Amino acid sequence: MTTRYGLWVLAGALALSGPVIASPNTIQPIDKTWKICNQAVADAERQADIPKHLLSAISQAESGRWHPQKRANIAWPWTVTANGKGRFFDSKAEAQAEAEILLTQGVRNIDVGCMQVNLKYHADAFETLSQAFDPAANARYGAKYLRAMHNKTNDWRQAAAHYHSTTPTQAARYQAKVLRLWNQARGLKSPPTEVAKTTPETNPEIAPDRNRSASINFGLMDRLNTAYLKRKTNSVGNELADKAANRAHQRREQLDAWRRHQMGGMSLIHLANMRRAELAQRQSKQRNRVSSEDRSEAFAARRKKDLEHWRARRDDPHYTVN
Repeated sequence: MTTRYGLWVLAGALALSGPVIASPNTIQPIDKTWKICNQAVADAERQADIPKHLLSAISQAESGRWHPQKRANIAWPWTVTANGKGRFFDSKAEAQAEAEILLTQGVRNIDVGCMQVNLKYHADAFETLSQAFDPAANARYGAKYLRAMHNKTNDWRQAAAHYHSTTPTQAARYQAKVLRLWNQARGLKSPPTEVAKTTPETNPEIAPDRNRSASINFGLMDRLNTAYLKRKTNSVGNELADKAANRAHQRREQLDAWRRHQMGGMSLIHLANMRRAELAQRQSKQRNRVSSEDRSEAFAARRKKDLEHWRARRDDPHYTVN
């Protein structure tokens, strides 16, 4: 879920419950995790009287992860997307840790969960960050938003397109993807019109789609790779790419450290502090660069303000940005 129409709210209104300490039961067997979104989305779909399998098709388009045995993309509950890149995590706690890290960096445009609800444009969707990653709550909000789009367009196909974007070109591409997945789920050549029933029914498996990759957005990754190759032709581009790679490597190391020590009491607040320390160090280096002194100081001031707002929201759910 990227750009939105109608239900937008001011960024930063999401009330955080504070860092969540991981416990052993927060990590589920991966074979069970594959089924989490399917069940949550199917329930939300029936409750909202959305045409059968339409919300499920949207969840596949939003958070689909390649299942090698079933040879299909299946919605993954612990998916986090920011800065154009999606990440799949093995547990809810790890996905929350990633979102916490991004928030400490000042990132607000973050999509989470089965339905990839955007925390910036839908900041009032959830009371806590933990609830945002709850599959049932996430799916219910996705269903609510799709319903709102249908109320505006009076057309389920157009509503599905607007779930992702109201920009015509992007909406058309997304609509084609969703309709293809929707048709595959029902084994039809044209989109179904039947509304989901409350009584269980045996549904055909989603047909394999060999044209999709394991990533959230294969086309975007192609563009990123092309841009990376272009940047390699000049030294400034190489320097930026190296720094980005180093930051990604550091993040992986921190998450690995969190996994190793979660039983020993290493909490997410400790992980967030590690990110803040790294951020402060990077800001300090930027300020010391004479050629970009003014820009670095302005950046640091904005980031400091972002962190102050984030801490205030964490401590006071009723805090609002003036």
